[in-house]
Amino acid sequence: MIKIRNIAIVCNYALNPNRIGGMDFFYWELDKQLKLKNYKVTWLFQNGGQITHYEGKNLDFDLVDTQKDFTTTMFSWLKEKKDCNLFIGIFMDYQSTVAKNIKNQLKIPCVFVDQMSRSKSGKTWFFKMKRIVKGQLYYSKIDAIIAISDFVKKSIIKESGSRWRNKIQVVYNGLPLENFKIEEKQMVNPSVISIFCIGHLIHEKGFQTVISACKILKENNIPFNLTIAGDGVYKEELLTQATNDLALGSYQFVGSITNQAHFLNQADMVIVPSLWEEGFGYTIAEAMLMKKVVFGSKIGAIPEVLNNEKLLFQAGSSHQLVELIKDYYNNKEKYEVIANELYQRARSNFTLDIMIEGYMKIIEAQLIK
Repeated sequence: MIKIRNIAIVCNYALNPNRIGGMDFFYWELDKQLKLKNYKVTWLFQNGGQITHYEGKNLDFDLVDTQKDFTTTMFSWLKEKKDCNLFIGIFMDYQSTVAKNIKNQLKIPCVFVDQMSRSKSGKTWFFKMKRIVKGQLYYSKIDAIIAISDFVKKSIIKESGSRWRNKIQVVYNGLPLENFKIEEKQMVNPSVISIFCIGHLIHEKGFQTVISACKILKENNIPFNLTIAGDGVYKEELLTQATNDLALGSYQFVGSITNQAHFLNQADMVIVPSLWEEGFGYTIAEAMLMKKVVFGSKIGAIPEVLNNEKLLFQAGSSHQLVELIKDYYNNKEKYEVIANELYQRARSNFTLDIMIEGYMKIIEAQLIK
């Protein structure tokens, strides 16, 4: 008789039908592929509200109520997993008492996925010392870390010490190709540059840089249409900035969307203007798979994902961004070639199939220990 191996996957991630992203597709496909290998998988998520998008996906999952502490509920949930053979934590601070308690409680391999961007707070001496100490304390409690980019891997080593190198494997995030079908762009006015941005509307995402750049485009009589998708605490400030600086009808805020492919099809370019160090950048991969030109700030993993210095600008520099947009405006044929190169890179590195393959190798290696 084949022995069933049990895997507990905990994701500090709120299920939300208004924000169906790359990670949801990853969860669904990973669960499917693990079950095909005869593994039993149980999941724990945050409860973000409606879960209709998870119906019919056959995941065995529980939810942590928004009124309850996630970590406390997680430990109660894990106590019931006495036959568990592997723990996987996603969107969690693995260098904490969480890792120690899980290891001591279950006495099984623990794998964590580092999906996190790095903020400015990570540059302070106090933060650095804290991470070094934690790196010493929790090294023995973690069996493997999956880093979503080489930038994240280097950040972990820099923060926690060189001996972590052997525990870290890089697996890029990936997307299902069937969700990104390229369609003919509806040409309303081919002389107008269609600019698309998407993300959580917070200061650190840097959308204010794009609006400032568009103000300069307006002053230089370069026609554009700016679309910003997403929601967040910084939305009102961005709206005020756009209202004050841009012409009515030259911009639109469309809120949270789940049909990114539709907006990408209608865009000429996508701008990712982050001010903090992105760990990967799903938006970039999405745009690349749609054969779009992508301009990104020169920070975090953005240069690694794009792999093209000519598409980068200094974070927060609206003037450098304007120069890139002007170059696109005057050399569209050159950028058609670049967009095709980005497309080929995405298909070779950032697909869901490749991502799943990487995770399956790491998971199975831990289970045969």
